[in-house]
Amino acid sequence: MGILVFFFAAVAYTSLQLRLRGFERDMRAYLLERGVTEQEIVSVKASLSSLPTYPVIVKLSQEPERGYLFTPDSRHQGNFLLIDDLPPQLPYTDDPLEPERPAMRDKAYLEAYGFSNIQPFQDLGSYILTAEKAAESPYREYWALQKVDPSLYYGQAVHTHQYVVEHPGIRKKLGLSADTTLYACVMVVGDLARGGYLHSGTVSGERPTGSGYSLRGETIEK
Repeated sequence: MGILVFFFAAVAYTSLQLRLRGFERDMRAYLLERGVTEQEIVSVKASLSSLPTYPVIVKLSQEPERGYLFTPDSRHQGNFLLIDDLPPQLPYTDDPLEPERPAMRDKAYLEAYGFSNIQPFQDLGSYILTAEKAAESPYREYWALQKVDPSLYYGQAVHTHQYVVEHPGIRKKLGLSADTTLYACVMVVGDLARGGYLHSGTVSGERPTGSGYSLRGETIEK
């Protein structure tokens, strides 16, 4: 009996380890497909837990001391969902040999929040963030939706890129009809995405107005 117990325990342990290594392999592939380089990946570690069941901790060279928590997407094999409040901070680049890198960074940033069908819509331009600008509408509302202090970026240029996106959960949360377009805007300062916000409306090409929602579909009040 003892031998059988040991045998089944060994089989279960081996099966679990193979499953965890598979998640680590898929997570690494997920990152590479979204523009992260091998040099930027410090570590990927999957484990067994109660909630989430299979957490995957990712550490990147930009912030090697911080682990970002993901979990496998049960609906889409090979995809992962972000559990952290903020997605990994992946540096942008102006390297002319990598013209697609900024868009790849934006896409990875939005996908970490669960968005899909991400399509570039328009570049909303840039502005220099100052205390005066941060107090003006709509910039005051845009930054109030973020989990960062805008004063950290005073004197720097903020570039905003707008995308048409899909997110069934947020669409349902906001009560959006099927013919309403969901827009996500990513704010980039320096070489990192510092936040973003959502708007809804029709595809008109006009810049949205109002405070909108956070990338989790929340209002400023929340």
